[in-house]
Amino acid sequence: MRDNQIIADSIVSLSAFVGLVFFILVLRGRDRGDPLYSRFRFGLSVVAVVMLARVFSWLYDSSLAVYITVAAAGTVPLAALLITEGLMRRHAPFPLKVFVSGGAALFFVVALLPSMLVGNIPYILLFLFQLLTFIAIGVLVATRDKSTLSAAENKTIERIGLSLLIIVPTIVTDFRFEGFDVPVRLAGIAILAMCWLGIGVGRPHVTHRDTLTSFAVLVVAAGASGWALAVIADQGLAGTVQAIAITLSVLLVAMICNDSMSLRAEDRRASLLKYLAQGDTGSAARFLSGLRDHLLVDGALIVEGRELEDFDDMGLREILAGTRCCRLPMSARWPIPAPTPASSCNRSSIATKQPT
Repeated sequence: MRDNQIIADSIVSLSAFVGLVFFILVLRGRDRGDPLYSRFRFGLSVVAVVMLARVFSWLYDSSLAVYITVAAAGTVPLAALLITEGLMRRHAPFPLKVFVSGGAALFFVVALLPSMLVGNIPYILLFLFQLLTFIAIGVLVATRDKSTLSAAENKTIERIGLSLLIIVPTIVTDFRFEGFDVPVRLAGIAILAMCWLGIGVGRPHVTHRDTLTSFAVLVVAAGASGWALAVIADQGLAGTVQAIAITLSVLLVAMICNDSMSLRAEDRRASLLKYLAQGDTGSAARFLSGLRDHLLVDGALIVEGRELEDFDDMGLREILAGTRCCRLPMSARWPIPAPTPASSCNRSSIATKQPT
């Protein structure tokens, strides 16, 4: 049972780490010097350290990994508050800032205390500290003045609010005490959901309803797959929960990877359109040279006018004016043969256009 728990916890936490890395890379690619992106990357990096360090502490029983886990976990509420302040463009209440900052500093010291002396007290305090902070952040998000924020900012904050609805209940499963031994820690899945919701903010055509529907489909698919695997392996209730959690975490990583690559492709297309609209049009040579350097037109050839001296423009126009344009084999040579009636050809509009 203990080995199964470690395996399930490790896979879920490593999946969360991978999802966080993808999210950080997406934010880095979209950063245009906005300080808010720096806050996001700091917060996500802290959570990523927690996910990776605790896996090492479980697998290798490393005291250094335990210290890093507790100290970084104590910094998570501070990082979350910094992100919330940046999003809402206003300061949190001063007592809350003192509470969160003091708690983060305290856990750097508490993490040094030997477990044989303090037992589970640091983990109980950490659980209460995180829970109270996330509840306070949820209240700040729910009571914000929406009129002072843009539609995009309100959408981002709403996604964070949805993430908190998932994160707060799953925090409980991350702390195992005597008499409370859950089959698998679920906070990693909540973090993956947060990453997926966050990446979706960069895609304005994706609505909250679309995201929630997709998430519900993933949960149902993971539940069915995990249950089937547990039945085949003849596992009990704990094994079924672990199988479902593993399946869901892996599926979420796949979705985050797919969405992040789609978002990068959309950003490349947007940057090409931006260049076409704002590029240097004072010189055709400079404009085309800059356009050729773009990833979407990589390898494009710029042909100078002097290189087209042998091109019979008028002859081609005469052919296209009275002949349908057909797909020809690579072996075809000039002069172009007339198409047969059975050919599947389309009238070309080239003959009516002027060269540019």
